[in-house]
Amino acid sequence: MEDNCKAAAPGTVGHDKIYRIRNFLTIISRNIEREYRLSRDISIDETMVPHKGRLSFKQYIKNKPTRWGIKLWVLCEAATGYVYRFQVNLGKQEGNPETNLARVVRDLTVTEHNKNHQLYMDNFYNDPYLFKELLGKNIFACGTVRPNRKGFPDETVITKQRQRNMTRGEYLWRSDGQLVATGWLDKRPVYLLSTIHPPSTDVPTTILRREGRGERQPLPCPPAQVDYQKFMGGVDLTDQMLKSFSVVRKSRKAWKKLFAYGLEVCLLNSFIIMRKAKPACNQEFLRFRVNIARQLIAGQSFRARIGRRISQPLSEVDALRLNGQFHPLEFTDSRLDCVVCAKVVQAQGLHRNGRSKSGVKCSVCNVALCVNKQRSCWNMWHTRVEYWLNA
Repeated sequence: MEDNCKAAAPGTVGHDKIYRIRNFLTIISRNIEREYRLSRDISIDETMVPHKGRLSFKQYIKNKPTRWGIKLWVLCEAATGYVYRFQVNLGKQEGNPETNLARVVRDLTVTEHNKNHQLYMDNFYNDPYLFKELLGKNIFACGTVRPNRKGFPDETVITKQRQRNMTRGEYLWRSDGQLVATGWLDKRPVYLLSTIHPPSTDVPTTILRREGRGERQPLPCPPAQVDYQKFMGGVDLTDQMLKSFSVVRKSRKAWKKLFAYGLEVCLLNSFIIMRKAKPACNQEFLRFRVNIARQLIAGQSFRARIGRRISQPLSEVDALRLNGQFHPLEFTDSRLDCVVCAKVVQAQGLHRNGRSKSGVKCSVCNVALCVNKQRSCWNMWHTRVEYWLNA
């Protein structure tokens, strides 16, 4: 982290709104680009880091699950969700809002020229001139487009008059060299640009659409629409995996939210690299994160124990319960909380009602343990080091 006291003042040359975290994000970006080679299909979209504190570049997007927060532009691998490059949207620069978002695409793909990638984007960035520019750099592109973009052909715009003479699934197209512009009639008109796909194929392309409340039926569509739906979700896949076990915590400091996002990106990208290096491994993302955390803390824990403090150090307790000797059981007059069930509830964040009570305890370890047909916490306590796992 950088010291904000050394940052340039607002309104002066060199002022950076994320000066404190800039160096950290730069190191992450450099490492994730160096350690991975993107496959053919990639996508660009925006993501949100939740934040409701006071911030000059805080954004509101009503259609996102996280509506208030810090917006980032992200370049991802479409199939895996690997975050290859990202850029924080800092809002107005010198008091002027940004209008030409083709700049975002140029910045995120600056190292991918002449690699024959196929890039998928939504209508937030696209226009015919950008697609021709990318084609000159051997980056093939596909995406939706707004019909009022400069250079989009009027012949493919589905007006209300044209819509009366068309049925759902029909489309209009025009081409300029390898660039194909399409106007397709779904429930409402959809407009696409592509330098990847031809306007039509020998085998008609279809996608599944529901008609009313009936079953989903094949609907004719342009070839570009099929691949757009297949490969556009790279950033959404990333968000889905990160938001399941987010490390972002409530804070009024925006730099802490960006720091947490950087950590999440590192964890996710490491997991994707591990799965590619070991295709036979079926380890889940949550278990991967737990293993990383255990290796980082090296078996140490600075969290205060919950409940009554034990009279012996934890290592001595483990040595006693795992000594392999005979431990006689004894019956108690009152039912006590099973030590294994209580630890499982605490470790997995379950409701306290998930704890079980037992009238049996180990006379050597002096703890209550379940011994019944459904589960045997007695065996787990006396044979496993991490007795609360897979319990």
